Amino acid sequence: MSHRDGADISRVPTIDLLARAIERHAHSAGDHATALAALSIHRRDAPTEPVHCIYDFGLAVTTQGRKQVMLGDKVLNYGHSRLNCEALS
Repeated sequence: MSHRDGADISRVPTIDLLARAIERHAHSAGDHATALAALSIHRRDAPTEPVHCIYDFGLAVTTQGRKQVMLGDKVLNYGHSRLNCEALS
């Protein structure tokens, strides 16, 4: 299989292909809207300070780097090779 620029992508891991696609839409760090109202891209190029926030139900896909979520006294660490799914009631 080849990419439209002619590069052979048959041996590139899917997560890397997704990271490249995201980079084409999010050229710089920040929050980026897409043509789909329910889909946004959030790119960070360096570690950030903790942010207190509440999210609606959603799905986060980490394509590069590592992330840390703190929920009360619980700390969740994950990266591009792990998926965390947490349910709260």
